[in-house]
Amino acid sequence: MKHGRRPTLKQKTRITAYGFDPKNYLVVKDSSEDFHVVHKVSGKLEKLKGGFSSGKSSKKV
Repeated sequence: MKHGRRPTLKQKTRITAYGFDPKNYLVVKDSSEDFHVVHKVSGKLEKLKGGFSSGKSSKKV
């Protein structure tokens, strides 16, 4: 089982947008291409499309 981290508020809203309960999921990968979450109990990995990194943007001003 992959080890995940607790989701941030932005990640929680994205998890609920896909129809999952954020209380039951941990974030494994959050990049601009992918968003992977793992279920806390079953360990099932869910690969969600269109990940938007919650970190700093790479947009140059």
